[in-house]
Amino acid sequence: MIVYEMTKISANNRKSNIYALLITLTLLLHVFNNLQLNESIKFFHLGAGLALIFALFFLRKKLGKIEKIALAFVTTSFFSCILSPYEQSLSVWIKLCIIIGVTLFVVAIPIRKLIIGVNIIIPIVLLALVKEYFVGIYYRYQGFYEDPNYMCTTLLVLFFYLQLLWEICSKKVIRIGVLFEMLVLLFLVTTSISRTGLICFSVMALGFFWDNFMKNKKFTIIGVLSVACLTVYFAPSLVERAFENYTMRETENSDTLGHASSLRKEISMRGVNYVIDHPSCWLLGMGEGATAHASSFPDFYVRTHHGDHNTITCCFSEQGVVGFLLMIMLYYNIFKKLRSKRDSRLKKIKLISTVSLFVFIIFSMSINQMVYLPFWFMIFTLSNIAQNEDSAYSLLR
Repeated sequence: MIVYEMTKISANNRKSNIYALLITLTLLLHVFNNLQLNESIKFFHLGAGLALIFALFFLRKKLGKIEKIALAFVTTSFFSCILSPYEQSLSVWIKLCIIIGVTLFVVAIPIRKLIIGVNIIIPIVLLALVKEYFVGIYYRYQGFYEDPNYMCTTLLVLFFYLQLLWEICSKKVIRIGVLFEMLVLLFLVTTSISRTGLICFSVMALGFFWDNFMKNKKFTIIGVLSVACLTVYFAPSLVERAFENYTMRETENSDTLGHASSLRKEISMRGVNYVIDHPSCWLLGMGEGATAHASSFPDFYVRTHHGDHNTITCCFSEQGVVGFLLMIMLYYNIFKKLRSKRDSRLKKIKLISTVSLFVFIIFSMSINQMVYLPFWFMIFTLSNIAQNEDSAYSLLR
């Protein structure tokens, strides 16, 4: 009997190892978002497909409340798409299913395996992004994406995983490496000139280093001033280039803070306003992806070609009141389960996880991340820590 149980545990470990490898590979391929086989199939789709098929057949886990809410959200989205005038809505829904499906199983495996896997690919990602930055000429650096905010989302996911690695490993060499990678992440976020990205990165950094700030205030001040001086002294061209880009954003592109905020509000609310004016859409919305295709709706006027620039308002517009409430329930239940962990040893884990949850909710109001893989990968990573006691306490070993 004991031998059987050990064999079963060993088999489960192998399965979770394979899934961790596949989902980590998918995340790596997603960083190189512009690599595609053809117009509709990108390389990361292959990794996502393999990971999803493997998880469906070989990983078994009783669904928790958060996973049930996610599946209810997908189901609601299906009915929204069926009723939508936008003909391609169902194909967008299939993409949503694959992305949520492949990341949903993140809650089923030990978090330490994900931390190790993601931190293996982080140096590769950073080298590729830095090289790409210095090879090209950019007004706002966006990496291998079509929008700087998408790149920043990925960078914030990596930043969170660096924080987790810091917590599970006390070796000085590794921690020095983590700090260096964090500085590179800050550099890349800065080059994007994403105001929301910079604010979110700063908030996450403040939450992570808060204890260190409180314990070593003088050392912190000296360290910050030293880094600032060294940056200005050794990299004046980078500072000048960043300043010129920011100035360009404020002038030539008419992207002043007030103008950008006004445009963002208009783009974010146009779908909401349409749904409010059409009672038939109140319950299930306009359908997945519909807000970016105004021509499918005879009386849906838009001034720009952009889709809704806000995940929260887009959720209300495309999935209606039902989908919107399910999304809010998803966020609330993750937060509630994170806060329910009272063990003092988990205080730091709870702090950085809670801060990261709110940061990603805030960031989701700056860009539509409904079918963006790193966003859902982060959501279900936080779900893993929130729901699984074994995962949470394994971070202390």
